Amino acid sequence: MDHHRIPLAHEAWAEPLQGLVTWRFDPPSDILYLDACPAYPEQIGLETENDIVVYWNPSTGAVERVMILWVSRRQPGDAGIAMLPVDGPIRDLVLNFLRYAHAA
Repeated sequence: MDHHRIPLAHEAWAEPLQGLVTWRFDPPSDILYLDACPAYPEQIGLETENDIVVYWNPSTGAVERVMILWVSRRQPGDAGIAMLPVDGPIRDLVLNFLRYAHAA
């Protein structure tokens, strides 16, 4: 997969990650994964300046996967989190995860 660093406000994707997603946290790598579907070779992936990787469908422009790198170092008010290309309920999930992680 091609990988470039871009501003998170980039308009490369047509619609945010939405609907039913699976999420998982990998503590050793400190990555939070948000997936609407499994990875596939045609997906386009870009790493943002905020250390967030966004994967989208090249045909529809829909965001299908998001990886938040170094998630335990982030705060709920982090600018990168505020600009995630995800819909409201998914953003709430990420914010609640961060709040829980910092309260523990």
